[in-house]
Amino acid sequence: MSLRLKLGRVAVVTRAGEWWGHKLASILCGFLLTLALLGEGVAPHWLALLTVLGSLVPGAAYVSIVNDVTDIAADAAAAKPNRMADRTSLQRAGAISLSLAGGLVFVWIWRHQEVLLACYGAAWLSFTLYSVPPIRLKCRGLAGVVADGAGAQLFPTLTAVLAAYAAAGVAPDPLWLCAMSAWALAYGLRGNLSHQLRDRDADLRARSNTFAARRSRAATERVTAMAVFPIEAAGLAVVLALLGWILPIVALGLYAVLAARRARRWSVRPALTAGRPLDQIVMHEYYDVFLPVALLAGTAARHPPDWIIATLLIVLFRARFLQSLADARRLIALPAVREGRRFAGKLARLLGMRHRPRSR
Repeated sequence: MSLRLKLGRVAVVTRAGEWWGHKLASILCGFLLTLALLGEGVAPHWLALLTVLGSLVPGAAYVSIVNDVTDIAADAAAAKPNRMADRTSLQRAGAISLSLAGGLVFVWIWRHQEVLLACYGAAWLSFTLYSVPPIRLKCRGLAGVVADGAGAQLFPTLTAVLAAYAAAGVAPDPLWLCAMSAWALAYGLRGNLSHQLRDRDADLRARSNTFAARRSRAATERVTAMAVFPIEAAGLAVVLALLGWILPIVALGLYAVLAARRARRWSVRPALTAGRPLDQIVMHEYYDVFLPVALLAGTAARHPPDWIIATLLIVLFRARFLQSLADARRLIALPAVREGRRFAGKLARLLGMRHRPRSR
């Protein structure tokens, strides 16, 4: 079996396509934002960045595998496919053990940094409590939403932030930690609520007592709009205000233009919780593409060696970046060129008419 085929199978088992480009980049923003706040370049701390990125991989794999293993019965009741259903008990145990072993590598690396290590371990613990019986917070309403949001965004983001502080040799700023925590947790809650809304019908068939299954779609969306998203927006506003850079603000404006064009041209529905096929989670693309690109461009302008890091990260997460670039080209760049050509043609015809010599 070729190495490419083996890696493809591993990616399927770990559901890498669901988290590599859609979750890790937003977590790495915690590292990039903190170094930017401290006025540090990324290139001198490339090893710390690589360590943070590496630590996220076994954790994400563990989440995917454990969630599938513990959902086998519920997915069968809901007639929903499950990647672990046709695996033997030994294969399931082996996959979980390998991901745990990968996590222990980073436990050893960070063994002398107690707070950072506690945040890293808390992410693993949150997902264990979320998925594994008898606790299985997933089926305990709001507690499940908080556990998933904390495990998916809060604790990994704090791990990245504390790793940046440690790399720079600077003590963490409590206000920065609070703002980053509010932003990350609220964004994680929105992500879980979106996931629960997409799975709501299946959860109702399986009688899984999730937060979204207990309520109507409208009620879940109201909770997000009135309680969760305001906290996320406030946290992000404080983060960007403390940072004081213009590029993330410009990137936010560009993202808003692209999202508005998508909604108008392609009938995509911007939503705080994406539970329908045409829904697109508001700000998701900003955190995954626009914000990291703005941060990398800003730090590279101040520290030229960071262009190398920027290039490597864009290559690693190129699928999301290229998709956004292609959409921008189709929705903004090409229409603008066509409009410019039409305007130039009209102007040329008008000038031609004005300067055309009169016939005798």
